Amino acid sequence: MATRARGLYCARPAAVRAELGSAVKFGRVAEGAVDIYPRLSPTCEWDVAAGHAVVTAAGGKITDSNGAALHFGSGREAFIVPEFIAWGDPQATL
Repeated sequence: MATRARGLYCARPAAVRAELGSAVKFGRVAEGAVDIYPRLSPTCEWDVAAGHAVVTAAGGKITDSNGAALHFGSGREAFIVPEFIAWGDPQATL
């Protein structure tokens, strides 16, 4: 596990690392079943865009690892998103 990811899990002792597809992870964040989905390795914009729409429509947000909003189609080389974190709506309850 990458050092940055290890830091996220250490800060949340009850954190569970689940090996699921990204679509499922975005859905779990959107429905409020999980609080955070960190993806700390490169992926393509088209792998993130639909999940971004679902999470933000549910009141969450998607940021880069520094907390800045993600922007799509901004001319990144090969449309690569270096990393992102999906955050659930803090007001959501199951």
